[in-house]
Amino acid sequence: MKQFKGKNAIWFVMSFLIYNLLPLLLIGKELNISNKFVIITLLILYYCGNLIVLPFMLRNRVELFDDYFMFYYGFGKQKIYIKDIKEIKKSHNPIASSANSFDRIYIATNQTELYISLRKNDEFIQMIKDKISQ
Repeated sequence: MKQFKGKNAIWFVMSFLIYNLLPLLLIGKELNISNKFVIITLLILYYCGNLIVLPFMLRNRVELFDDYFMFYYGFGKQKIYIKDIKEIKKSHNPIASSANSFDRIYIATNQTELYISLRKNDEFIQMIKDKISQ
């Protein structure tokens, strides 16, 4: 088994940081909300968004086995059999997927299409192509 770590582009990380710093900057500007309970409740609800975004940043990887690979992204995982792959290529389409980087891999199988962002895209593509040709 070979593991490929997911890629989080700098724009994705910066967006996450700005999202988390924005309320603190606004509070620093002394908003005229007198009820501290309202402020605390809004902050808690706001930062609950991290419970959705963080798994996509932290659980983003592929585990390549002999005849399949497991794609882990956020709360989900998907098993892709190499024999089912019809097409695999690099893609830079910004509206194609929710992947964490514009430097993506497009994979089409008999059942589905998916985009993944890995730190070593070229190595992963080459290993898949080698396994397909065996």
